[in-house]
Amino acid sequence: PVLFLTAHSESEIVRQMFVAGADDYINKPIVEPELIARILNRLERQQLRHKLGQIQR
Repeated sequence: PVLFLTAHSESEIVRQMFVAGADDYINKPIVEPELIARILNRLERQQLRHKLGQIQR
């Protein structure tokens, strides 16, 4: 998973982050509990997609 940390929130910059491959982004200043929750959420989704892919084979 790719998580961008940014000080920008303009829609065009956010769009560019996703075009570049971001799975999510978080604005600075970083709030530690939010950062940890977003990272864990993305890792969990990745694991679930992997398991689903194995089941569908």
